[in-house]
Amino acid sequence: MARVAFFGSPFVRTQIRGSIFRRTWLHVMACSAAPGQAKRRSANYQPNSWDYNSLESLKTHHLSESHENYDNLKQEVKQLIQKETEPANKLRLVDAIQRLGVAYLFDEEINEVLGSISKLESASKEDLLSMSLHFRLLRQNGFSVSQDIFNSFLDKNETFKPNFQKDTKGHLSLYEASFLAFEGEETPDKTRMFSSKHLMEAKPTLNPYLKGKIDHTLELPLHWRAPRLEARWFIDQYVRDETFEPKLLQLAKIDYDRVQTVHQGEIGRVSGWWRDAALGEKQTFARDRLIECFFYAAGVVFEPHRSACREIVTKVFALIVHLDDVYDIYGTLGELVLFTDVMGKWSLDAMQGLPEYMRPIYAAILDTTIEWSQHVLEVGGWDPLPWLKTSWHDLCKAFLTEAKWHYSSTIPSLHKYIENGWVLCNDMATHSAEVERGDTPSSIACYMRENGANEHDARLAMHA
Repeated sequence: MARVAFFGSPFVRTQIRGSIFRRTWLHVMACSAAPGQAKRRSANYQPNSWDYNSLESLKTHHLSESHENYDNLKQEVKQLIQKETEPANKLRLVDAIQRLGVAYLFDEEINEVLGSISKLESASKEDLLSMSLHFRLLRQNGFSVSQDIFNSFLDKNETFKPNFQKDTKGHLSLYEASFLAFEGEETPDKTRMFSSKHLMEAKPTLNPYLKGKIDHTLELPLHWRAPRLEARWFIDQYVRDETFEPKLLQLAKIDYDRVQTVHQGEIGRVSGWWRDAALGEKQTFARDRLIECFFYAAGVVFEPHRSACREIVTKVFALIVHLDDVYDIYGTLGELVLFTDVMGKWSLDAMQGLPEYMRPIYAAILDTTIEWSQHVLEVGGWDPLPWLKTSWHDLCKAFLTEAKWHYSSTIPSLHKYIENGWVLCNDMATHSAEVERGDTPSSIACYMRENGANEHDARLAMHA
């Protein structure tokens, strides 16, 4: 009866005058009249491959007891930073510290170094590597630096002067720096094209170490990489660097193990939370991707003192993945309208009107959000709960709009899709699978339809 009363409300009667609801109303009524007979879809997702029993047993050890010389090494590296006077060497040292993943230990020292260097006109105009490093590190760390510093390497035809064309290490540095360009800056884009061409042509004549660096650099821009993965890779590479500092490498190795221990403890805690929520057991139609969500969180912010941030990001993303599958795959349109309405009410009492399978995800969202809000209130002194409640409701409304498009076989304009989908995660990775199971159109599908483009060109356009 409650369901019939809901669909007979003035709000719904107003909404069904819209073109989308006119085309879907018969389907909604059929689903609401006989929910047990509703035809459910399946995405045939692969089951979770992680053993939560083992993960939950991971513990955080006392970091202060792990290495007695840890603090001594930190002091020695600080002294290295402070005693270096040559700007180019300072830049190389800061770059190594950041790549090794220990820059968070030396925030003040690094800011002081970069602040002093930013006041200089530039690095040596005869040193492509240092000039490129100067540009990248300053922009990467929020300091102002002009693209014009590259002009000294170009001739009047805007190609590299002959004496710079064979500087492979310089071109490696320049290629990495070019990705820090602002919109509308042409010089970094031009230098990137030339540098990538030079690096590819030079590879056959280089030693294996330099070839490996080129392959690594051309595979993915440095600032797009996950910091911890980059740190692990660079720890193995740094010993062969011409500016290698043994104490810095020793610190990086110890710190990597310490941070990994912190992350393992976090995985144990979020695994316990996930087991308690039992969403993987109660909603088997949805993706169980908790650990993948943790890897994402750790990739964005890895510092050991940011545990609370990683844990809440992991929980929220895992809930969003499940919620996305409720709307995209399993829920009928009538159920999704109801869930969206109940999300706006933000009440455990209102949850009782939901279908049984929807109640666990609703309760988990409320509990996790309240926990998050209490933490922010205790640490930051303000309560984000009103904003968070609105955000969850907005997300559900955006998911519902896509569900309506699916049930009415509507392909929206790209403008409408993006206007609705700006609060969603990237849908490009799942486009092919969504086409196969007949889901609501993705941004790729909308672009292809509007522009008569193939999938490859549409992906390029959406990346731009």
